[in-house]
Amino acid sequence: MSLAVVTMVYDDYEFLPIWVRYWSQRVENKCMYVIVHGSNRRLRRMARGCNVVEMRRPPPSRDMEVQRWNMLGHFVSALTYMHDAVLYTDVDEILTLDPNAGTDITDYILNRDADVTASYGLEIIHREDHEPEGFDPEQSVLQQRGIVRVNTSFGKPSIVKTPIAWRRGGHFAYSENVRVDTNLVAFHLRFFDMPLFRSRAVRRRKTTKAPKGKNNTPSRAWRASDTGIDDMIRTLHSMPIAGPLPEDRSSYVAEIENSKVLIEENGQTFTKHRTNNSAKLFHLAPRFKELF
Repeated sequence: MSLAVVTMVYDDYEFLPIWVRYWSQRVENKCMYVIVHGSNRRLRRMARGCNVVEMRRPPPSRDMEVQRWNMLGHFVSALTYMHDAVLYTDVDEILTLDPNAGTDITDYILNRDADVTASYGLEIIHREDHEPEGFDPEQSVLQQRGIVRVNTSFGKPSIVKTPIAWRRGGHFAYSENVRVDTNLVAFHLRFFDMPLFRSRAVRRRKTTKAPKGKNNTPSRAWRASDTGIDDMIRTLHSMPIAGPLPEDRSSYVAEIENSKVLIEENGQTFTKHRTNNSAKLFHLAPRFKELF
């Protein structure tokens, strides 16, 4: 049985090594697919040994992200004919198996019978007042960063065994049967190191520009002002830390299941649910520290 893992990168030099290192310990390199959005030798070197696909990067447009996610759905769908299961994650997302549920995430996924599976979504939040040390890329991420926020937006329906289509962002799937499995824990790394978050925001402002007079493109969200970035960090730093992350995840599943609706769109049906992030932060259990 075979699990394929897929990601797509643009200028994600800090995240791709983490993704490659993690998955190369769990699946064969020939089952790892890295889509490079544009031409980038540095990213190709980082993904050496994986299946690297250079995808044309068209000029920014209003429907750029919709088109990109349509493409990803077709790409992943094609792989379902060659693999028993396929996982797509953004490069700043790492899907793990809770150590209480086992040690082999590949075997766990391959032995699930759901066509589409969503995970338990967590964001790693770097609280510089609690974790002042700089991030060392040679060390485990979770040994250095252990504060998280629960966020249903990042428990994406990302594991598929049949052809799939996703809405923009991959948060919802065109499927009437999405199963939530909280033994599968997805970590979103956007805020895992605040100095890195700041520097990436500055870099995106310089390298991602919308056409003159067209600020309604996806790149607008990537060009947040310094004030906006500082406000976001200040909000995260002000959130209370409630203690250990609760082990009981039934309320997470119930919130999703109780708010599920089926919506018709362009002749297809997608499953939507209420998205929510916790108002408090939590300490991650020590058993996760060695995962990546």
